[in-house]
Amino acid sequence: MVLLGAPDHVFVDLRDTTGQAKTGAIQGAVASSRGMIEFHIDPERPVHKPEFNQDKTYVFYSASGGRFAMAAMVSMDMGRSPVLNLPGGIGAWKKAGGMLQ
Repeated sequence: MVLLGAPDHVFVDLRDTTGQAKTGAIQGAVASSRGMIEFHIDPERPVHKPEFNQDKTYVFYSASGGRFAMAAMVSMDMGRSPVLNLPGGIGAWKKAGGMLQ
């Protein structure tokens, strides 16, 4: 929870909209499902998200942490670094008492 609100970190929710609607999301997280992250990072794409244009540490999470490896590899290949995994995903966040929106 220490990273929440830290000015040098961006949380990225890798779940699809169904998962996000079901359990909520971490406050201020950027929604970018695993299937769309390449398009959200690429500034030449119409669906680009400017949150990915920052010199910050990106903290990825999903339902349980399983989507991290591919998303991290793609993100680092596209110049986003460092990239961290939220171990245990949103489930672990909730279990630890993390707030959701």
